[in-house]
Amino acid sequence: MAVCRNGGDFAAPVISISVPVVVSGAGGPAAAGIALGIFAGGSALGGLVYGALRVPESPIRQLLVLTTALVTISSLIALVTGAVSVTIVLATAGLFFSPVMIVAYFAAHQAGGEHRQNSATTWVNTSHNIGASLGSALAGIIIQATNVPGATIGIVAGAAVLLIASAASGRGSTNARR
Repeated sequence: MAVCRNGGDFAAPVISISVPVVVSGAGGPAAAGIALGIFAGGSALGGLVYGALRVPESPIRQLLVLTTALVTISSLIALVTGAVSVTIVLATAGLFFSPVMIVAYFAAHQAGGEHRQNSATTWVNTSHNIGASLGSALAGIIIQATNVPGATIGIVAGAAVLLIASAASGRGSTNARR
């Protein structure tokens, strides 16, 4: 199921691992905490706004577009320096995190059919937890071995592979239903 291959869950952890490193010289732990709090606030705001919209696209297409936006904006963390720039990137990226999760649950619920909705939405939790765990571990290892830009490029490349696989899988299942 394409819903389970959510590249955003793989890429978003690079934020929580990278931010303390990026802002260590510009405000340290307090700046990192504020920036990550702004990310969470942006996520809440994005969820509220997206939940109020009526988007005509299929859930799978919405998920691919939103996840691509989340991964793309999150990747800017590799290019910015300073607490203010990092916070602006995180506020913007945060706007897409909750919408990704909302649409992932909706798409899974829909894909599960009448008798498998619970198990389908459980896979959203499972893929989120696995993606976040793997993404965090990989980001930490790569940051330690190289730097934040190196980790970001590596994690974003992995997320891009997952997004491409999801798009191909979603297209194949759409064609099979016709």
